[in-house]
Amino acid sequence: MEWVLRGIGLFYALAGLAYVRSFAMDKVLDDALKQLNVQPEGNERISTIWLKAMAALTVSSGLALLLLSVWIAPLMILNAIVQGVWLIWARKALPPETEAEALGRRRTINAFVIWLLATAFALTLVWGAQSPVIAGGAGNWLPPVGGVVFLVWMLMQ
Repeated sequence: MEWVLRGIGLFYALAGLAYVRSFAMDKVLDDALKQLNVQPEGNERISTIWLKAMAALTVSSGLALLLLSVWIAPLMILNAIVQGVWLIWARKALPPETEAEALGRRRTINAFVIWLLATAFALTLVWGAQSPVIAGGAGNWLPPVGGVVFLVWMLMQ
């Protein structure tokens, strides 16, 4: 089963990195709007920070799964909490204004449900009698440190 966890980890590590492209495109649009003297609303800025934090947690969780790190449970649970809180907040603060935004929100909710299922699956294995987690070694610090570095880098963009 450890290869299933590693496969899930690879998927989520790459998915988190895919957010970088999205943020880069958003930055180009934000820069263009600044040229027109249009500032993003406060909720938009808050949302961007939340989304970057979720991307960093997704990359960290993916790395933890790939390395079978002791950080699997805390990072995946924290990511689930952050995603859930963001969805609750965004429901009120950023209601979809177009059909495309509504579709995007539904897809985000679907991705959250899949994350919860992946988290439950991983926790079942990690906390099971034959846990594949590899304790010790420098690789155990890569997921949290890598996630923090990734988040700081994204926030500086």
